[in-house]
Amino acid sequence: MYDYEPLPSELTDEQNKFILGAQGNIWTEYIADPSRVEYMAYPRVCALAEVVWSAKSQKNYPDFMRRLSKHIERLANKNVNFCTRAFDVACKVQVSKDTVQVALSTLLDDAKIFYTTDKSAPTEKSKLYTAPFEVGSEANVRAIVVKNSKNYGMPMRQKLKLHTAVTKKYTLTYPPNDLEHTQNGIQALTDGKMATEENMSDWVGFRKNDFELVFDFGAPRTFSGVSLDFLNQPEKNIFTPVYVTVSTSNDGIKWLEINRSDMEATREFTPSSRTTTLPMFDQSKPKRFLKILAKNIGTTPPVKGSNNVESQSPAWIYVDEVVVK
Repeated sequence: MYDYEPLPSELTDEQNKFILGAQGNIWTEYIADPSRVEYMAYPRVCALAEVVWSAKSQKNYPDFMRRLSKHIERLANKNVNFCTRAFDVACKVQVSKDTVQVALSTLLDDAKIFYTTDKSAPTEKSKLYTAPFEVGSEANVRAIVVKNSKNYGMPMRQKLKLHTAVTKKYTLTYPPNDLEHTQNGIQALTDGKMATEENMSDWVGFRKNDFELVFDFGAPRTFSGVSLDFLNQPEKNIFTPVYVTVSTSNDGIKWLEINRSDMEATREFTPSSRTTTLPMFDQSKPKRFLKILAKNIGTTPPVKGSNNVESQSPAWIYVDEVVVK
């Protein structure tokens, strides 16, 4: 909501003078009671108010969140059922001095973060987060935000997989078509965070186009394997690829395909999504470049058992962590 700009860039300054303001609507046909209406409205209405009251050049999201941290105390005193998801724990994997660390944060001022790494549910008696910490090659981090003995946001559950390419930048032949929900944007494919079927914030979507990614490691090196996760939800036009190939190169021009894995995209309706992890290859000759291609099926085939899938519409590939070992 805070990113909303009521003055379209297509209009001239003279035309923008005719825009007097903005409004926020809530459609209540699926909202059962006033308390839920409040939950859907706050703190979104606070963000909208600042958007329409402030010049674009004066907008400052971190400062807005700092002030919102105080304002929600007023809402709480008035028993407003406001949503606290804006204060969820954010989890980031970072490389520092040849070590891989996990950093946790929240936008709620003066709050504390408690976390665990043993899969247990965190409480105020769990370890208090004070600084980035190291984890093993695989970890399950869970965390909560607490202020004045009250929990804010949703409890965080994040599976991590640390590997050779974690935080490594890459290039994509075709740009993603869906980054609106992706926390780390285009770099989500090597952020060390494993996506789940329930949380779409770590998946990267490609519509109709193939998924093709290239790593440049700067110097020849050896690899012991690659794996990827693909989302499979035929009822939403999301399919696993037709096949996946892995190629290597020393100059980024001439490529040698070293492995191919043919896949059979599920054509039947599945009420719950699932992921498929593909171990790709075992290659020992040093190479500088690594390319991974996942072939999109192009258009959706008829899906047995579902009336929601439009046959012959562009198909999606959703990819998560590209793990390189």
